[in-house]
Amino acid sequence: MAKPNTESRFVELRRKFQAWLTQSAPSGVMRLDLQVLEDRVLYSATPLPVDAAESIDANLDHLDSSMQAVVADPYAPQPDSSANGAPAPSTDASNSSLIASLDASLADLDLLLAQQDPASDSDDHSIDVMWPDAPSSESSSSDVPSIDVPTSPDHLRHEVIFVQSTLYDLDRLTADLFDGDTQDRVLHVIALDQSVSGFEQIDATLAQYSNLDAIHFVTHGTDGFVQLGGSWLTYWNIDAHAADLQRWGMALHENGDILIYGCDVAASQTGQNMLDSIALFTQADVAASTDSTGSIARGGNWDLEWSSGEIETNLAFSSELQNSYESLWATYTVTSSSGGTGAGTLRAAITNANSNPGFDTIVFNIGTGVQTINLSGAIANITGAVFIDGTTQGGYSNTPLIVVNGGGSIQDGFRLYSGSAGSTIRGLVIQNFTQDGIDIYQSNGNTIVGNYIGITQAGTAAAGN
Repeated sequence: MAKPNTESRFVELRRKFQAWLTQSAPSGVMRLDLQVLEDRVLYSATPLPVDAAESIDANLDHLDSSMQAVVADPYAPQPDSSANGAPAPSTDASNSSLIASLDASLADLDLLLAQQDPASDSDDHSIDVMWPDAPSSESSSSDVPSIDVPTSPDHLRHEVIFVQSTLYDLDRLTADLFDGDTQDRVLHVIALDQSVSGFEQIDATLAQYSNLDAIHFVTHGTDGFVQLGGSWLTYWNIDAHAADLQRWGMALHENGDILIYGCDVAASQTGQNMLDSIALFTQADVAASTDSTGSIARGGNWDLEWSSGEIETNLAFSSELQNSYESLWATYTVTSSSGGTGAGTLRAAITNANSNPGFDTIVFNIGTGVQTINLSGAIANITGAVFIDGTTQGGYSNTPLIVVNGGGSIQDGFRLYSGSAGSTIRGLVIQNFTQDGIDIYQSNGNTIVGNYIGITQAGTAAAGN
């Protein structure tokens, strides 16, 4: 049996609908950026005029309901209403009406966009700010619609920016992305939650994209280390995350860039080897900093001095923010087991973190294996939010390798005092203090996890505090 003539008309409508979505906007008019996302809160930097917004919403509602009806199978058996004395509706007539309705909705939307005042819509860009839901075992990347970014010589650039949620003055950083010069690109900004694996968050987000121009990581770093949410990508674990990196590369087009903001990530051959591996696994051009990133007044800058390949992407932040931002995106690395206050010691790292505004991170790179820090004096009170992460020590595998030892003569180990709210102490052995391994006073919202407190590193005997 021949199908009704509706099919050819529907095919023509579909062709017209696809052509309408991808057509170039008139000069001075903002191009509509339509994307399918799961439910979330989106913030737009450029409000539409109220009357136009209401009209477009109404037409989109009409268009959506009409399209839902059309894409349903028009040849499926229809309820037989003739049993009630009413004739069964004509499928062809019904779909003809729907197609006419879609045609009218598209025409109305064209007219509304054409009537936009170019002077009032000078910002032809779009920015999404989102907090991704933590991935669940019931979901997979195949459940999420893919956003295929069109590629052409004059297309808008599409870039995803991952921002570590603990960075100093986060609201100002994201506001700058709204207000900055993004006339030629669409920015999708995702805040990485420190309580969740960064790899899971990034995997789930980038599974939605293809043909991206760039991926930015705005986060803490140090030589050979990049913080990603509650995880670290390091020179020592990068091979274990090769599959993650390959998936990230699939979200980029063939000339895509990866920009890593964070202090000292490429400071030595160790960090540069890590970045070479990122470039290899993602097949992207990669840029990172060899020195301090952030506050110019504190000796930082916003240059990504090291690169692999040709970087075609501009920095995400405005020159105004770069000139006035007050913190460094520093990670302090403990490289010495000395219990004193010299460079590379735990006590020096905490002192430095206290002096830098905002959230700071302390990691460990004292060779490999178990290392004991026999303190020669008390650790300074912690007066700023900090993440002290013993799991970064080479060879860590669910058992702490860094031992902080009070020697039976120092009162307290770590003191989280006023100003340190929101800190994390993870993956340490804290032993042999005369009172508290960790003393918390006028500080809340802290996370103490994965530590051996008051026992030996082997976990077999008391070493009380």
